[in-house]
Amino acid sequence: MGSGTHFLECSAWTRSTTRKRPGLSVSLGQITILIHSGSRGLGHQVCQYYVERFIRAAPRYGIELVDRQLAAAIESPEGKAYLTAMFGAANFAFANRQLISHFTRGAFGLAGFGSKDHRLSVLYDLAHNNAKFERHGGCEVLMH
Repeated sequence: MGSGTHFLECSAWTRSTTRKRPGLSVSLGQITILIHSGSRGLGHQVCQYYVERFIRAAPRYGIELVDRQLAAAIESPEGKAYLTAMFGAANFAFANRQLISHFTRGAFGLAGFGSKDHRLSVLYDLAHNNAKFERHGGCEVLMH
């Protein structure tokens, strides 16, 4: 399904359980599917490329790096280009998971699990390599 730790896992529950959040209850015999997949390496390539660009650009901005992985200048032209590329990789990852979900539904439908009583629905869809601007302590910060 991709490089690294990308996988699709099907689980048949052997006991019932209810979690405190809505939508997280499962019944005996219920099947759940976990898809862990992203941009098939594109996100990593984007990160590596822009870390190298940030390292080369840091002296121009008077940034002294204590750790090369913390290289960032988000308000710079390099930083804006990185965010655009990162968001593109995240969109690709979303589309990738949507296709995997589509084909998984098709496979389960062929096995008799395509009816209204056995519908596969998405509970969460999150990108694990992403960043967004948030406000914390009165400051706007980029959370990765």
